[in-house]
Amino acid sequence: MLSRSVCCLLYCFFMIHSAMAQETNEPAVKISQWKFSFGQSPEWIQPDFDDRDWPGIQVNAAWESQGFGERNGDACYRARVLIPSTLQQPDKAGLCFSMGAIDDMDSVFVNGHFIGATRVFTEERFYFLHYNSGVIRWDAPNVIVVKVFDETGWGGMYRGEPMIRAAHRSEFITLDPLPGEWQLADDNRISKKVRLYAKASVVFSGGLRVELVEPWSKERQQLKQWQVSFSDKDTVEQFLDIPLPAAASYQLLYTFEEATTASQQTVRENLPYVLTPPAPQQPVIGGAKVIGLRPGSPLLYSIAATGQRPMRFTAKGLPAGLQLDPETGIINGVLEQEGEYQVMLMARNKKGRHQSTLLIKAGQQLALTPPMGWNSWNVWGVRVDEKKILDAANAMVQQGLVNYGWTYINMDDGWQAQRAADGHLQPGPQFPDMRRLTDSIHRLGLKAGIYSSPGPSTCGNFTGSYQQETRDVADWARWGFDLVKYDWCSFGNTPEAKRPDGLQYPYKQLDKALRQQPRDIVLSLCQYGMGEVWQWGHEVGGQLWRTGGDITDTWPSILELGFGNNAKAAYQQPGRWNDPDMLVLGRLGWGELRPSRLTPDEQYTHMSLWCIQAAPLLLGCDLQQLDLFSKGLLCNTEVLAINQDPLGAPGMEYYHQDSLVVFRKPLQDGSVALAIVNLKNDYINVPLTAAMLGLPGAYRLRDCWRQQDLGVYKEGMNARLAAHGVWLLKAIPK
Repeated sequence: MLSRSVCCLLYCFFMIHSAMAQETNEPAVKISQWKFSFGQSPEWIQPDFDDRDWPGIQVNAAWESQGFGERNGDACYRARVLIPSTLQQPDKAGLCFSMGAIDDMDSVFVNGHFIGATRVFTEERFYFLHYNSGVIRWDAPNVIVVKVFDETGWGGMYRGEPMIRAAHRSEFITLDPLPGEWQLADDNRISKKVRLYAKASVVFSGGLRVELVEPWSKERQQLKQWQVSFSDKDTVEQFLDIPLPAAASYQLLYTFEEATTASQQTVRENLPYVLTPPAPQQPVIGGAKVIGLRPGSPLLYSIAATGQRPMRFTAKGLPAGLQLDPETGIINGVLEQEGEYQVMLMARNKKGRHQSTLLIKAGQQLALTPPMGWNSWNVWGVRVDEKKILDAANAMVQQGLVNYGWTYINMDDGWQAQRAADGHLQPGPQFPDMRRLTDSIHRLGLKAGIYSSPGPSTCGNFTGSYQQETRDVADWARWGFDLVKYDWCSFGNTPEAKRPDGLQYPYKQLDKALRQQPRDIVLSLCQYGMGEVWQWGHEVGGQLWRTGGDITDTWPSILELGFGNNAKAAYQQPGRWNDPDMLVLGRLGWGELRPSRLTPDEQYTHMSLWCIQAAPLLLGCDLQQLDLFSKGLLCNTEVLAINQDPLGAPGMEYYHQDSLVVFRKPLQDGSVALAIVNLKNDYINVPLTAAMLGLPGAYRLRDCWRQQDLGVYKEGMNARLAAHGVWLLKAIPK
């Protein structure tokens, strides 16, 4: 699932973590001798299965790097290990099987007995067996079986060192606050549940306490306390209804004290809070203020306007060949002549009206502001079908995102079947009619994107476009697609990749084919930043290009992709966008949906960084399940205006001292966007100086998330920032 750069980073993290675990005095047994096979069979789980013909495999490297081929799907690891009775210790309750992190999903068996499964590919695995389980064979060989399913990319057991150790009684208790599973109301009231359950056939009892932690003083307010009893047959579930004092970064502290040992287990949860105020009822036009197209290509543009419906639209100065639907605000048609056209847009409803200018540039440039939209990968992986794509398109309209400028509905890997006898690549049966699909998307005022690879196969092992670019591009144009994500994947194994211009070659070929089509198709290069693509991506026809590996919903991933980009930013301008990868907000999971694991403050920082750096904004969540917090992240006109600013200047790190980073981005109207980021794991209160912010002279400050004026900047003004939090400002010359 992960790209090679992210894999290396996570591998180092887990090896360090494992080394630290071994430095303790806890006795442990390493599981080092493994055998391997692709596929699956119920017989392979059984301890007496004869695996002598299976090849050996290392668990410190992906199977692809050990000569097993770039295959995805099911695979099986088997190991035999002697478990000594010395691991039965009086102050412990059982065994912990630490398996490292596995890419992507796994199920683990000991001597034929299932002991656990994990569906998230970046989490380290810990599975438990009680001493009295009857499964463990003491002072004798035990058979460990790990069934793995890899969806795409590198796969298998290759991060962390598998081992068995004695486990404390408290480790058999799981205190699960169901992070991200909350109901948030307009009045800062949160409803949620907390669960307690056991991993062994033992009865546990004790007290469960929940406290609210104030973000700055760290004062605690006890909210609830219960006496509970449970085993592996029972799950304790308690309901919480919490009124928060303000829209701020509060925490819940959950504590369970087990009665037998008086040991405590604590979990902290960061609570969501909405900063974005409700949109006014009178119209406000946002979205892209400049668009580009090639003469003779069809244009589709939706006027992004918030406010009470019904709403009527007008467009003064619309050039010949273009039409406006006054009820929907959708502009379409064909411009035949090169030139620049200034159009005055107006939106009107019962509450008022709003005007805004739109600059249409008919020439050779596309994507003059960073593309905004949705991509299927981070939510569905390769499990895409027509219904899921249309559900996303309809949700983008029904949730109101289209009114803020969200435009693209991009179908990622998994749509392909095989090539027909005439060479045309056929969609799978889950996509019965591609033209019908794009027509449905276009009728909503949205654009449609498709995915392929220059190699023989895609990253998900579907048919790629190798040596078929011209035919495939013609089909994409005929079907009505507006963007293609072209993913490197297997191209590195082709003879063409060995050419001196091997990194550029496949994209040059695709660009030639794209320019022959009667419609504009934006080209998104996906090759993970190899060869400093930001220096030449536009020369091979790209409008945006990935600058690093695959993103995950973790703070280390945001640190890797969202910072240290100044050298890349120097090459960015309208129509040439650095892409640090998709947004990991909302409910996602690559086919197994769950809330983003970023804290609420990290999500504000993630969105702010992508906006101030003028990165493409591509959602990867289930749009049908947007909660109030997620909608606040995605539907803030002032925050999105920073990303869509027509000047197209990239935000760059202006100040970086210890744990404080300041990004600075010039805007078209002469003002400056500032993102002040706290890298610490704790709250900070920092006095700001004009030198830190790059503000010579007098400036008025505006808080973009809260949409509040802060007055004139004064030297020493304090920035109060949550852990991994952000303050996003607009500095306006006075």
